[in-house]
Amino acid sequence: MTLDVPPRADELEISLFGPGVGECVVAHIGGGEWLVVDSCLNPESREPAALEYLSRIGVRVESDVRYVVVSHWHDDHTRGVSRVLEASKSATFVCSTALRKNEFKTLIAMSRELNLKDSTTGLDELNQSLRCIEERREAGRRKVDVGPKFVHADSVIYRRDANETLADCEVVALSPSDSALTRSHHDIGALLREKAAKRAIVNVTPNETALVIGLRFGQAVAILGSDLEAGSSPNDGWGAVLTTTTRPKQGQIFKVPHHGSENAHHDGQWTTLMAPSPLAIVTPYASGKNPLPSKADVTRLKQLARRVCVTSPPPRKVSFNDRMVERTLNEVAKVVRSRSSRLGHVRVRISSRKSSPNVELFGAAFAA
Repeated sequence: MTLDVPPRADELEISLFGPGVGECVVAHIGGGEWLVVDSCLNPESREPAALEYLSRIGVRVESDVRYVVVSHWHDDHTRGVSRVLEASKSATFVCSTALRKNEFKTLIAMSRELNLKDSTTGLDELNQSLRCIEERREAGRRKVDVGPKFVHADSVIYRRDANETLADCEVVALSPSDSALTRSHHDIGALLREKAAKRAIVNVTPNETALVIGLRFGQAVAILGSDLEAGSSPNDGWGAVLTTTTRPKQGQIFKVPHHGSENAHHDGQWTTLMAPSPLAIVTPYASGKNPLPSKADVTRLKQLARRVCVTSPPPRKVSFNDRMVERTLNEVAKVVRSRSSRLGHVRVRISSRKSSPNVELFGAAFAA
């Protein structure tokens, strides 16, 4: 098991990174070309995990990273993404068409040279990423003419035809759905009238706007589930994903959505999108009183997948020998748990000719 060896030109690689909170996917799509989906920081170095890894295996980040993708603007998916984009000088910046009103305000503020004080890491990273794009604009182009590549269900992000040395490749967005886009427009529309904003009943959540990505390289297929939840109707969430016309089939690698939570489970993920008994890879969410994945989540995933690999172990409940300390903590918190400070890395490589995936675990990563 050698971390420093890069993939072969004809290998699809899916590398999933995650500490106790945070997520990033780095994918090799053949011929030395890469895409980065979301971002998290190495807790020890405070550097973006994607940049550390790509530099370590000899990737020329400034030219070989073709796309930097943000699935949605939750903080645990965006930390350091503007630094990744800044280093990836040849990359196209991709994000969901379905923006929430605060994200929309950030976009407009950038084009109108307004100064918004962002309240979350996600919005700050969006602001910095937009500034990076603006700095790269060609001479003579207006600010309002440049921006991210906005995608939604059935959008093609990248396509390459087969040639003498490489298989064909396609990267497509499988969400957000038309229903999520409609609710996003309602959310933005609430900004137009103050009274509407106060009584708006149609809202879209960050997870509803999240991008699911289907990645096919020859016969090798991976589905990157981001944080998209199951949805309340066939027009929402994973039900809508199953109706997309561009979705690849018989996936061998499934980046499980929403940290393995049951609210992101849909039977069609396993019966329609994935091949029987695929490989499941998961990042945990160790914040709050109900960490993910739960033991029940892991049991469910192990019944569906041939192997389940997690980037970081679940937090454990912390106990203290000092009764006074425990009493004080119990007054201010219901549960005190440790949080993993080690970065975990699950690396999967598979030939474009659809051999069995080769799985390697580094750092805190483990097989459940």
